[in-house]
Amino acid sequence: MGFANLSIAEIAADYDTAVTEVFQICDRLGIPYKNPQTRLALEDAKAIISEIMAQSQDSGTNHQEDLFSDNQNTNS
Repeated sequence: MGFANLSIAEIAADYDTAVTEVFQICDRLGIPYKNPQTRLALEDAKAIISEIMAQSQDSGTNHQEDLFSDNQNTNS
């Protein structure tokens, strides 16, 4: 198992996410950590980043749908 040489804090900063949110993802995925400086295995870092990206796409999609609905309502 290789190491990504990324810490939880670095992933949170790189993806504009709270460290506590990354901790929650770690807990859900069963990824062990001690603190924000914990260095992650490559597979674990990839899994966390994938989760963050999926969450941001979900919230972005919902936001876009809300904007579309608002535009529909003002144009009616």
